[in-house]
Amino acid sequence: MLAQRSLEIIGETRMRVKLTKCKTLVHPGRSEKVRPEGGGDPLFRVVEDGIIVLGNPIGTEEYRRDTLSQLVEEMGRPLPALTRVNPQAAYALLQFCFNARPCYITRVSEPHLYWPAMRAFDDAINLAIAATARTTLTPEIAMIRNLPQRLGGLGLPRHFGPQSEKACLASRALTLAYITEHRQDLQSGTEKWPEIEVGDSDGSRFRAEIVIENEEIEDLDRTLPDDVQTVIAEHKYNWMSVYKHLLQTGRREAPCGMVSQWHQQRHGQVARLAWRRGRPLQVSSG
Repeated sequence: MLAQRSLEIIGETRMRVKLTKCKTLVHPGRSEKVRPEGGGDPLFRVVEDGIIVLGNPIGTEEYRRDTLSQLVEEMGRPLPALTRVNPQAAYALLQFCFNARPCYITRVSEPHLYWPAMRAFDDAINLAIAATARTTLTPEIAMIRNLPQRLGGLGLPRHFGPQSEKACLASRALTLAYITEHRQDLQSGTEKWPEIEVGDSDGSRFRAEIVIENEEIEDLDRTLPDDVQTVIAEHKYNWMSVYKHLLQTGRREAPCGMVSQWHQQRHGQVARLAWRRGRPLQVSSG
């Protein structure tokens, strides 16, 4: 009855419904409950595992995890082709297209379902950066990739980590606020929402919080909000990791040619990561 009524409502708008693309999602073991009273097959195909609604898989946890993995894998599949275009165009595609595509999924899906897929996606982005710069992937590249451009990084955030968890929590809070204010008839259903698991990702947020608690960063402005201090601590932790690597290897310049090349093309100057008179790594123009 509900499916037929849906067709009638849509038909009033002079649109046609393609029945082969329509599905009815039910709880496992309840397919027989939705058959027409007079017998026969349902108007829409009945599924028990899950469906994709507005690009987001819903259904059983296994279905959502597998589908998210497939979706994210498809997003990163064309990355190797970036070596065939100009580095400036490749960087623009990475920043505004490829690395931005998973953002929607991280907001509307539970983090523990997409963690493995996002880890693999971040690794693929790192490899694409190195391949575009015609160099090998190093720990420095993986770290600098996530730093903002104003700090000499590439401004390509990771999707496996606290930022994605925070986005998911913010999205849920926004939805809950809307239901509370405008759809109170749905508010009782929010009590059945599962808790969002956080904290089992790359650990950068919690590592940064430990750095703050131990006062390892002397010049950190304690008047800033806690979340801002955490971001700053993480950035400084990443830079110190780069310093430590250069001290151990005795190298005079970090293998970040793509930073110099892309910044030169975008801003008309070269941003170089180098040693200056025995002092730690700096960002200089020249």
